[in-house]
Amino acid sequence: MTEFFLRILENSLSACWLVAAVLLVRLLFQKAPQKLFPLLWSLVGLRLMLPFKAPSPFSLVPQVDVERGSLAFPLIKIMQILWLPVFLGLLCLGLLSYFRLRRRLNTAVRCGTDFWKSEQVQVPFVLGSFRPRIYLPFGLTPKDEANILRHERAHIRRGDHRIKPLAYFLLALNWFNPLIWASYWLLAGDMELACDELAAESLTRRDRASYSETLLKCSLSEKSIWVCPLAFGTRRLKKRIRLVTEGRKYTRPVRLASLLITLILSLCFLTDPLTKVKIPESKLPEKASASYPLQKEEKQLRGRGIIAAEPTEPVLPEKSGEAQETLPSHIVLLLSQNPLSLTAIPEGEGLVLAAGEWSVAPGEAWPADAPAQFCIVVPEINGKKNPLADPYP
Repeated sequence: MTEFFLRILENSLSACWLVAAVLLVRLLFQKAPQKLFPLLWSLVGLRLMLPFKAPSPFSLVPQVDVERGSLAFPLIKIMQILWLPVFLGLLCLGLLSYFRLRRRLNTAVRCGTDFWKSEQVQVPFVLGSFRPRIYLPFGLTPKDEANILRHERAHIRRGDHRIKPLAYFLLALNWFNPLIWASYWLLAGDMELACDELAAESLTRRDRASYSETLLKCSLSEKSIWVCPLAFGTRRLKKRIRLVTEGRKYTRPVRLASLLITLILSLCFLTDPLTKVKIPESKLPEKASASYPLQKEEKQLRGRGIIAAEPTEPVLPEKSGEAQETLPSHIVLLLSQNPLSLTAIPEGEGLVLAAGEWSVAPGEAWPADAPAQFCIVVPEINGKKNPLADPYP
């Protein structure tokens, strides 16, 4: 459960950057097609559900790695303890609200192929993810009923009756993130605007006025239906009426720009930054070998994390009068894009394995000025000194 919670926490923190990007797009492109914004919120949901990391050089999401040691922090530890109870509590609340509503609708009367009427309904809404039903109150005029059915059928055409329960599940899963709560609330309003735009795109000016009147009438008797958000409702009523009465027409460049925005956000915020391989400085030996003195050039390159080869003949301990001793092997490895050649050079009673981008034929000596990518000093192997009689097989 700890690993699962840490994965959810990482996804939730990464999704915050996508939420900020969607909020910026909503602010800068208010005249864009309204169906763009529910699509962008769907990208946030996809970011929350990603079970793996997809590295990309175009990612704008900072590296987020929540390690086990972070559980020692009081806030994260408290979140881990409360996460499962609150998550289950929100799920139970949603299911309880749903079944209570279904129980109230047992007396609903079927009045058409896809809609029912009930005296228990004050606000028209869609209920059901797999077999959606439209529920209307009694007493509607034929024009109001036609306008409401047009709107609710637009919800079903767009698949909002399936997206909304999934969004609520993700909200319960990430209840600790206030930006996810804001995203859920904005998604509900953007869905209503997108459905109004879809329902009114083929209406005449007079029919748009009638549609706006229906919106205003429903505002007088609305009650909150929290877990069932696909209601005709009055959320953002002024903007919805203005959108319907304007009757916006979008050109092909505007639609292509909306698609381009979606692709850019997907590429930059649904992916993760490339993992950089870094060798800790503590893992590097102070000296590549006690048999090799550090040259001035090597010291400069070592300070920048690059190991240079010895341009001169190595100075052995026996030549310098130092006492010989068995030294541990050291490996200094640098990545190279070109193939590396490996050569065994006998030095005293040990071996030096040098590798670089030089091509050395068998039996030939390693060039004195050849820069080695890494060196392995092997004083002894399996307790036997100088195990290779012929170092150039």
